[in-house]
Amino acid sequence: MRQWLLLFVLGLGNLGFAQDFHFSQFEALKLTRHALPLENQGEAVIAYRAQWTGISSFRNMLAAYHHQVSDFSLGGKLIQNDAGEKSLKTTQLLLDLNYKKVLNHSEDFIAFGASAGFIQQRFRPESFKFDLQYVEGEGFDESLGNGENFSLNNQLIPVVHAGLYARTYLDNFSLSFGLSLNNINKPEAGFNKDAPVYFSHAFSSFVEMNTQLKDAVYLDAYLRYDQFNFFEWMLGGRIKYQFNDDLLLNFGLAHRLNNSVVFEIGTEFQQFIFMLSYDFLYGNISTINGQIGSFELSARYLIGE
Repeated sequence: MRQWLLLFVLGLGNLGFAQDFHFSQFEALKLTRHALPLENQGEAVIAYRAQWTGISSFRNMLAAYHHQVSDFSLGGKLIQNDAGEKSLKTTQLLLDLNYKKVLNHSEDFIAFGASAGFIQQRFRPESFKFDLQYVEGEGFDESLGNGENFSLNNQLIPVVHAGLYARTYLDNFSLSFGLSLNNINKPEAGFNKDAPVYFSHAFSSFVEMNTQLKDAVYLDAYLRYDQFNFFEWMLGGRIKYQFNDDLLLNFGLAHRLNNSVVFEIGTEFQQFIFMLSYDFLYGNISTINGQIGSFELSARYLIGE
């Protein structure tokens, strides 16, 4: 059993990238699409997600900053996945470049973006337990050698991603569409160089609608689809209430197919946006995780208009 567990963890080298983008909050997730144009002069974002805490210590963290320069936005993001003390850790550092083209002298536009950088993956062999470290009648003895020879437990992987984003304004609502392709270069990602594996191409897309229902009340709705080494559908919406010129309140609800129902609440105060969400798990994943859901926090700071 211990050997199979180790093989599973090492096999996460081909899954770690997908895990990093497992955010529920739509605005945080859009930052991973590689073609998100700014609505203002600059934007700083941080997000934290704790999930599967009933199984182990799985955490996702995101920090990003982007700045508008003419028709271009420049910036970068740091994404950290901590899959537990005894498992794989993945860190991504990406530089982003985006170009926004306004269409037909109106507010409609299309944007193209690309990200390039590195993914670092690492694990700690000494944190695992092996058969040779078990003594009959006594149990596990960490002072015994494990008999294993790990030639590689830390690797740096170059990656390239690209995407596009478009928005059109109709009579009383706007419609947005995003599409991204990750791992364009299909980098080698396995720890075992005698049997290399590669990051497969990963595809993500979403459609979003924004409209004003009545005075001071707005509705955002979206549908997103992700395909990494898994696929995921998520349908959600958010009601926004403009309390006054400085304060806007958010209430959201989303459904991740065959996985969870997500509740979201937040506030936009002047140039700050704070969001808190919680995933109520159901089905098999709920049983495995001991009926414990996942929570997520994010904070954004908008610079200029």
